[in-house]
Amino acid sequence: MNLFRREVKRNFTGFVVWSVSLCFYIALTMSMFPSAAKNDASLNQFMKQLPNSMTKAFKLDNISFSNILSYFNINIGILLVLSVGIYAMLLGCGMLSKELDDKTIEFLQAKPITRSSITTEKILCYTLYTFMINVVMFIATYISFQFFKTKSYSLKTLLLVYVGFFLVEFTFANLGLLVSLFVKKKKASTNISLGVVLGMYCLYTLSGISDKFAFIKYLTPFKYADASDVIANGYINSINIVILIIVNVVAVALAYFVYNRKDIPT
Repeated sequence: MNLFRREVKRNFTGFVVWSVSLCFYIALTMSMFPSAAKNDASLNQFMKQLPNSMTKAFKLDNISFSNILSYFNINIGILLVLSVGIYAMLLGCGMLSKELDDKTIEFLQAKPITRSSITTEKILCYTLYTFMINVVMFIATYISFQFFKTKSYSLKTLLLVYVGFFLVEFTFANLGLLVSLFVKKKKASTNISLGVVLGMYCLYTLSGISDKFAFIKYLTPFKYADASDVIANGYINSINIVILIIVNVVAVALAYFVYNRKDIPT
């Protein structure tokens, strides 16, 4: 587990920076909720004046600013899942591409450790950090809800929203691991991470504009753990969970297969 400890130590500063920044954003934005709740009628009236395509794309047609969960999702949730999705994919991408870029892969492979063990310990690292950043954000959200709520809410639903966040973000992390097997430069992996996460979110948004593009949403992880659906229904569709699990299992299995057989340049 020496490699795991090294990876945890190497990525700790980034974890702290991302966590502190996102927790500050959560607290700051939630502090405005009481004011938004008081002006719920006028804000909803404003939403009705927006183009129908926009409200459908961003699911603004059936929200209530007096509902703390809806307020959280529209003003914070979307940014959180995008930000941590990028963070998680950066972690996944950096696992092997950084070794190649820093010319440390030869030293690593010379050690008495199999390629499968290298992959496993790197997966454990980004799994830990993706999970922990969600735990930290959930705690920050819960505390903010307790301070600024105007009426009771479902803690179970909030927890399920974060479960959905984690599933989406972990999917991007595993996709990032696959990318790291083909990209040598860390800078290139960063650009790819941004492009993949933001690109998939744009496709998911596009799918809500018109029925002609509705099929696109099934190609993105965002569809399978949409916080709007979780808040509206109070649960995550079990079929969606199974699909995300299958995608992650396939991505990880491919990573093991490719890395064990790939002629890694040193």
